[in-house]
Amino acid sequence: MKRLFFSFFTLCLWLFVSNAFAQASLASIRQQYADVKQRIVRMSVPNSWPPEFYQVNVNQNLPATGLHREDIRMYYSDVDTDDEDVIYPPHRLDFVSTKYNFSVREFYEEYLYDATGGVCLIYARNPDIVFGLDYVFWIYCHEGRIVHAVVKCKPIKNANLEALKDVWDPTEPTDSEGFQLIYEGDELPARFQEIYDECVTSSEKYLKLFKHIDETTRL
Repeated sequence: MKRLFFSFFTLCLWLFVSNAFAQASLASIRQQYADVKQRIVRMSVPNSWPPEFYQVNVNQNLPATGLHREDIRMYYSDVDTDDEDVIYPPHRLDFVSTKYNFSVREFYEEYLYDATGGVCLIYARNPDIVFGLDYVFWIYCHEGRIVHAVVKCKPIKNANLEALKDVWDPTEPTDSEGFQLIYEGDELPARFQEIYDECVTSSEKYLKLFKHIDETTRL
């Protein structure tokens, strides 16, 4: 009996500590995201904050879907160093935003990175999951593990609401942008796993792209 009680107590303690750690990580990620977004806003104000980001524009003519455009922006900061002889300190990728299209479908994504280069927040707006619905994802991660996820959706302009009645309920509350909450929790439903995997892969590609550009600038 004592052994069973000890095992139960240990499990409860582990769950408590794990939940507290996840909440602390979530708060830290949200603060980091707010700080980066504020810095980006300051860059657009004259004489406020010098603009520091790399931008890549892509224009392609794709078979069947036509003109494809991508606008990728990579925001970075200096890595702290104790070497007084270093004039230009190395850079660390903090944040990436990307806007692109396939035909008339428009996508938008944001990636927030931690100090090790791992993605800690994914924001993705995706109209390509259920025809007629626009989805948004907020996925918070710590050391490669999801700690919190939020999924919302809303009908696209001129959508056939009758055809969406099995996945969209117009009587449910929506936020200020018209999005309806369909999931919030500490993991991601299996039906959205592919979206998450694609975003993680994209975050890694953008990190490689940033490093390549950063290493070839004339400093």
